[in-house]
Order: sequence, then structure tokens, then C-alpha cells
Amino acid sequence: MEIPYAADLKFVNRFLIAASAADLVAAELLVPWPTTRWILLVLGVLSLVWVLAYARSLTANPHTLDDEELRLRFSWSTDIPIPRHRIKSVRAEWSGSHGRTVEFADDTLSITAASTTSVHLTLTEPTEIQGHTVRFVRFHADEPAKAVQAFVTEASSRSA
Repeated sequence: MEIPYAADLKFVNRFLIAASAADLVAAELLVPWPTTRWILLVLGVLSLVWVLAYARSLTANPHTLDDEELRLRFSWSTDIPIPRHRIKSVRAEWSGSHGRTVEFADDTLSITAASTTSVHLTLTEPTEIQGHTVRFVRFHADEPAKAVQAFVTEASSRSA
């Protein structure tokens, strides 16, 4: 099952796309030197392509949950698998003011979108993830209630 997380980032991504496109037009209209305009055009197109690819990667790489593991992702840069048998409990719980997209604090791993998380996992035992020992995992889901329900549904189908 896919668990999307990027809805809160749509406004920012749309703004960045519009700003990149406006930058292309402004450079063409305001810069009088042809060589400089070409350089700015190339850099502007590259930045627009990068912003479009980044925005697309947020929706193309959702968190996934299957019988074996939960894979927590953010864009193309983060992919953290957590074995299902290590997940003790799950609940919807909003938490904000995280400083980084992937943050290890004390014994908690947080993977945020727009500096927030909305789902809280308790692990069965301390687990090493990327060199850190964690007991709790927080991540953002667009619809936290559906994400929690997916864990319950998957768990009941495995025990049946």
C-alpha cells in the first residue's frame, strides 16, 4: 500500500516552479547582453527542470507498506526500510517544529514533510537505523488515519 506525504508541499513547489519560469522571462527581457542572456537561459532551464523533477519525485516515491516492511521515503534522497515485525504500535499523532527532513533526536527518528509528522510508531525493541539506535519513528502522511488503518488492516490479514 502506498502512503503519500507530499500534499502539504504542493504550494511551495508550485511557487518555486512559477518563480523559476518568471526568472527565465525576466532575464530575457531585462538583460541586454546576448551572451549573458544565453547563460542565464541555460541556468534558468536547468533550475526549472530540477524543480519539476523534485516536485515529481515527492509523489513518485511515497512511503510503502507491505507484509514485510514499511519503507519511509522522502523524494529520491531518503529510503529507510523498517521491518514489520519490529513495529509494536502505531497511532496518528501530529508533531511539528522539526528542524530537518530526516532527524534523529534521542531515540526517535522523524521523517517530516513541511516540518511536521503525523504518524507515530513504537518499535518492539531498540533498532539501529543509519547508525542511530531508535525506539520510536515519526513520519508524515497526508491522511494519517488511513495510514494507521493500513497497519491494522495489514496486521489482521496477516494473522488470518
